[in-house]
Amino acid sequence: MAEVPVGTRPLSEQLGVDIDPELFEIGHRYFGLEARPQLREHTKDARPFLRQTDERYDAIFVDAYRQPYIPFYLTTREFFELARDRLAPGGVVIVNVGAPEGSDELEKVLGGTMATAFGSVMRDPMEPTNTLLVAGEGPLSAARLRAAADRLPAELRAGARGAAERLEARLPGGEVYTDDHAPVEWLVDSSLLEYANE
Repeated sequence: MAEVPVGTRPLSEQLGVDIDPELFEIGHRYFGLEARPQLREHTKDARPFLRQTDERYDAIFVDAYRQPYIPFYLTTREFFELARDRLAPGGVVIVNVGAPEGSDELEKVLGGTMATAFGSVMRDPMEPTNTLLVAGEGPLSAARLRAAADRLPAELRAGARGAAERLEARLPGGEVYTDDHAPVEWLVDSSLLEYANE
């Protein structure tokens, strides 16, 4: 899904936003979404949705980067400023970043761009080809996540503790993308070509 903001309501209330209605159908057919009546589904593009809502969210998960195509307008300082403005106090934006193994330029760009909109950006390198970038206005740390894990529902505690063990500072560097300059397609194509030539 493009985004699943979790609002300032109980954790059981969630909102899923995706530009493609077929993904919700697939979710119901194969991944048990029908068992989650608390999930409100919206078929919209993520950025216009955030621009049009007045709601504030505890967490906004961005999972819209599917190589080789990444929507450039979801990689820019202006997008992350919009996402920041839709967070409740203490909220976080979490971005799922995939890349070929050994290629970290996309992660650096996204981390650097997010750092222009947020006071703190950290990374959770889940796999050699997948990293979560976590950003918020307040201080983020492995210790805080570890302490918060005990207050989470039981089914989320182990995942939070594992993330706390991996959580570290974002990678340094990275060009800052803006709505006027976001050559993400060139960056992704270059990294895939480099990986294919190894």
